[in-house]
Amino acid sequence: MNPTDDFAVDFNQPVKTLIDDHPDLLALLVEIGFTPLEDPILRQSIGQFVTLNRGAKIAGVSVAFICQQLIYNGYQPIGEKKNNEKEAY
Repeated sequence: MNPTDDFAVDFNQPVKTLIDDHPDLLALLVEIGFTPLEDPILRQSIGQFVTLNRGAKIAGVSVAFICQQLIYNGYQPIGEKKNNEKEAY
């Protein structure tokens, strides 16, 4: 196992899974602009289906900005889509 695996944040995983794996990630995501995640009901419901790639598009937040913030806070972003890549539905 790679030592950075503990800090990997996969943009293709549901947001709820990421928060379950990294509970401190919740505050950072809310600060970035994922404010619906503050509501535990929404976090449990839509969080099961919405990935960070899709959530970035919904929230109107740049994937590059999210990556920058994750790296700054010690995470390793993986699987992020570039702005011109389409998210599969």
